[in-house]
Amino acid sequence: MLKPYPNNKPLRSGYGACSSSGCNCKSYEGRGDTCENCGHNYDRHW
Repeated sequence: MLKPYPNNKPLRSGYGACSSSGCNCKSYEGRGDTCENCGHNYDRHW
């Protein structure tokens, strides 16, 4: 049986490019609210 990921936050991937000024991030990747590519919030990606 698979065990749940420790922080129980959903995996979010490929939501869209970051809208923060000067950020070159092409797509959101990570768990929770912080993008592992650029460090900006999930809501900043479109």
